[in-house]
Amino acid sequence: MQGTDTTIVVPTGTAIHELLKTFTPEAWLLLGVACIIGALGGFVAWLVTPAEVRRGFWGTVGTILSGALAAAVMLGVKVPPDILKLVLQSAIAGFAGKTLLETLRAQIIAALNQKKLDRIYDVVAKARKTLKDGPAKMPSQSPELDELAAALTVIEKLAARD
Repeated sequence: MQGTDTTIVVPTGTAIHELLKTFTPEAWLLLGVACIIGALGGFVAWLVTPAEVRRGFWGTVGTILSGALAAAVMLGVKVPPDILKLVLQSAIAGFAGKTLLETLRAQIIAALNQKKLDRIYDVVAKARKTLKDGPAKMPSQSPELDELAAALTVIEKLAARD
């Protein structure tokens, strides 16, 4: 067949989600190569694990799958400029798959907790302002309001330590 080009050019320099939006063979090839190399890196990690720590068949499968997933996640973070760097990045991510995914999970949880903490600070500031405005704006003084003021003081002291 004349004029048919079967060469697959690996796109570089863009995020994987942008590549996968196009559903081009190049994008899927890039993701497939990363996952396969990551799975191999996960298998190597399983091989160097001491025999007494290995957890049988499902431990092997889990290590291999976490390696493939970690390589795909790393590809979402940074697309390497050439195929050699893709192989290296995927192998390293696959080898460190479990640790990499645990670190990512910890960062996500920390970001969510920070958002919750920011909301608590806002509520504390509003409550403190309401208490400082005095009894004129509050219907009545009660033991509950005194407990709230004490709790707000404790929260503010804890926040000041951070």
